[in-house]
Amino acid sequence: MDQKKISQYTLSWVTGWFRFLGLFLFKSIKIDLKEELPNGSILLLQNHFSWWDGYFAWLISKKLGKTFHVMMLKEQIDERPFLKKVGAFPVSPGKRSILESFNYAASLLKNRDNLVTIFPEGEIKSIYGREIKFKPGISLLTSKKDSQFHVLFSFVFIDYFSSSRPKVTIRLKWYQSSDMTLEALESAYNKGFLEMSEMQEP
Repeated sequence: MDQKKISQYTLSWVTGWFRFLGLFLFKSIKIDLKEELPNGSILLLQNHFSWWDGYFAWLISKKLGKTFHVMMLKEQIDERPFLKKVGAFPVSPGKRSILESFNYAASLLKNRDNLVTIFPEGEIKSIYGREIKFKPGISLLTSKKDSQFHVLFSFVFIDYFSSSRPKVTIRLKWYQSSDMTLEALESAYNKGFLEMSEMQEP
């Protein structure tokens, strides 16, 4: 997969623009991680409900001191080519393309300084869905026997309460099991999502 090297200039410009917009659109953005950060690369699995999700994932990578990468639909990157310069790499329908994209993700995860974000739902879904269904493609990555990375679940919540601007809470939880099957990951993520949602303010 031919990927452009991350441009620090473009990354600073894009994230600065998002930060500027965020000042007006969000009351606050809080990242909650109470567990210790292990050594090694990170596969970040995050719910996908908005255009802002990539930015939220970048904030996580910055907090954890990792280099940001994110898998995005090819059509979205084609519309905004600069995204390749800030860590995005494409995936599109089709067995060959999907395999190539996940092999590329696996190569990124061999570098302990990297964080690779994948939205396992594969598309934007309503934040009010009761269950998050993982697309089978994720197993192309997690089933590799030589995988040496940590899986981090990200749960993003939006609450307005009495404010005109929402509070964003990003709760993080490490996946502790050695069972890397699609079913185990999906079950653990949904269980974690319920647990984290109960922690939101009433």
